[in-house]
Amino acid sequence: MNAVVSQVRRSIAGRVNRFLSRPKARREKILQNRRRFQRFPCGLPVEVHLETPGHLSILNATARDISNGGMRVECATIPALMSACYVSFQIPEWGPFKAGYRKQVMAQARVQHCHPGGMSFGLAFLRPISAAYM
Repeated sequence: MNAVVSQVRRSIAGRVNRFLSRPKARREKILQNRRRFQRFPCGLPVEVHLETPGHLSILNATARDISNGGMRVECATIPALMSACYVSFQIPEWGPFKAGYRKQVMAQARVQHCHPGGMSFGLAFLRPISAAYM
């Protein structure tokens, strides 16, 4: 067991050292491009359905950017981090979606990031939108 642990530690140390040995500009580019899907700025009206024990609340909000994997939402009420919710919106006809394809979507999501200063939060879809609805 100790041999396996030491091998894993050497492997991780090697990866960290390779990353740190790269030029600073290259390291910053690697860290910036962590998203799986390209984001598109928008102003879509959305409804966020939050269910807490014994209470269902519907938040009317605006999506400021959207991708196949999630969206950034502006709203006066910020839900708790990692809250499960459903988000309802109409798929736009641009970006990663098929032209001429308009459909009302209710996608299951979770609150991935909270930005209380900017009154916005990030939602991560449990299934990519293109896979679920196209």
